[in-house]
Amino acid sequence: MSRIRTLVLIPAIAAVIVTAVLLVRAGDPDLEAIIWSYRQMVRYGYSESDLSAGALRGMLQSITDDYAHLEMPAGSVALPTAMINLKRYPGVFYVRVTGFSSKTGAEFENVIRELEPKDCLIIDVRGCPGGDVGSSIRIAQCICPAGKPFIRIVTLEKEERTYAGSGLCQVGRVYVFIDGLTASSAELLTASLKYGAGAVILGSPSFGKDSVQSKFLLPNGTIIDVTSGYFTYPDGTRVGPIKPETQVDWTMNSDRLEDFVKALANPWPVSVTP
Repeated sequence: MSRIRTLVLIPAIAAVIVTAVLLVRAGDPDLEAIIWSYRQMVRYGYSESDLSAGALRGMLQSITDDYAHLEMPAGSVALPTAMINLKRYPGVFYVRVTGFSSKTGAEFENVIRELEPKDCLIIDVRGCPGGDVGSSIRIAQCICPAGKPFIRIVTLEKEERTYAGSGLCQVGRVYVFIDGLTASSAELLTASLKYGAGAVILGSPSFGKDSVQSKFLLPNGTIIDVTSGYFTYPDGTRVGPIKPETQVDWTMNSDRLEDFVKALANPWPVSVTP
């Protein structure tokens, strides 16, 4: 009897997988097809652990999405709670952002309250791979003038939303430090500050990941992470790799970097070169 049941299940499961892959390839990258197929497989008695390890990953590979992947189990990757490091120099407010968790935006709002209106603000996102999009937007809203559009997010279904500044903090000049590892939400923040706050971008071209991923939680704890949209400037131009106004070699030692940061208290270009 078990053998008969197995023979019946194999073609049923194969049909579900093929259907899901065809639906995804036909242009359904928001994974509704994969989630549907997942439910059908569970219905037919397919092992959830096998689904996580095999079938779902195989279907994800059928999508032309370099950033689609599985996280197993949910919550297994712990993010650091503190992702902002602050240093204060005369006339300079230096903030190093190493990543964006769901709490980073609120964390930034807390530290930015110490900012004086004439202070130079430096946001350093070198080596920052990104993270929570909402936190990146929240930081940009704080810095950009009230009502000033700074970024647009477009879903794969062509739904659009443009974000504008809140003017929470009054700031003088704004600089952003970037490099080739600045990616995703860090690039969103960089682009937002460039467009919405007139920030001067220093460093080397960013990574060039201007897409947004959404997470789908399945009943067995597996998370499917897949591209659900992309971000553009308010005029609709894709962000792509961000090119700095001035190339900076970040191989300088820490003392030299500190001198450079302090010198930015003066109008750009500064007298101290990196």
